[in-house]
Amino acid sequence: MAYRIKKGDKSVQAALRRIADEQVGRALGELDDDQLDFDKRIHQVRKRCKKMRGLLRLVRKSFAGYGDENEAFRDAARLLSGVRDADTLIATYDAVARHFFDQIDRRAFAPIRARLTRDAKAVRNDTRTIERMSIFRTEMEAVRHRAAGWKLEDDGFDAVAGGLGKTYRRGRKRMQDAWADPSADAMHEWRKRVKYHWYHARLLSSVNPQMMEPLVEAVDDLSDLLGDHHDLVVLDERLRDDPEGFGTATDIEAFRALIAQRQQDLADRAFAKGRLVLSERSKARVKRLHGYWNAWTGGDVEPSALLVKA
Repeated sequence: MAYRIKKGDKSVQAALRRIADEQVGRALGELDDDQLDFDKRIHQVRKRCKKMRGLLRLVRKSFAGYGDENEAFRDAARLLSGVRDADTLIATYDAVARHFFDQIDRRAFAPIRARLTRDAKAVRNDTRTIERMSIFRTEMEAVRHRAAGWKLEDDGFDAVAGGLGKTYRRGRKRMQDAWADPSADAMHEWRKRVKYHWYHARLLSSVNPQMMEPLVEAVDDLSDLLGDHHDLVVLDERLRDDPEGFGTATDIEAFRALIAQRQQDLADRAFAKGRLVLSERSKARVKRLHGYWNAWTGGDVEPSALLVKA
């Protein structure tokens, strides 16, 4: 089943419960799926938690249990963050080496990848990782049971308007903050808000697929740029904090210079994309999606509800 509110849902509350059951059920299935390699399983189940946090944020203004349930998914995902982070470092190293493949001698940087690979293997083989997977399963089973009784105070667009507007507004604000001071923390905060807006656009994509699907794709592209930027930050910090464990000082300095160059390129592209994706004011975007919602559900729609004021 798709990650979106459907016309067949009797209410937004029913959609919330259905999507939660689907996502948590898939997480439990993927956790035990022997057809997936270990790294993929961890990636998938953590992704389910992020999608659930996006769903909860959409209805946060109407859901009294938002705070507790959001923390439950956040804490569950953190149980497995060590495994995922270790694998992401390897993928990020490979991406840098691939991007600069015609400018570098990869043999000089081989010790970096070798160390990252050893670290990832150690995390996978750590007995605490299996214990955390067991705790994760227990937490997911408990939240799945609770989700069947989740209740919203509002229905229709009123149930999602507050969360939609707040997340989008924060995305614009965090972009402004990052533009003024493009620090690692500022870029990461911007990334998180963009990611949640992407989830919201996906959840509402059925209201007007012709208009929403290009938006979903554009926000996804922006999220990927910011995500790649953040992964580079984490890798750079890893090399900075333990340079002697990854090779010679000269080689580490050279690779960190490549990271910095790639980060700047991604940041430039993200700001260019962000100015387009987040150009609409928050009230205007919510109003426009409200118009789509009304048309989708058969309500009366004033033409002005679909227009954005200049």
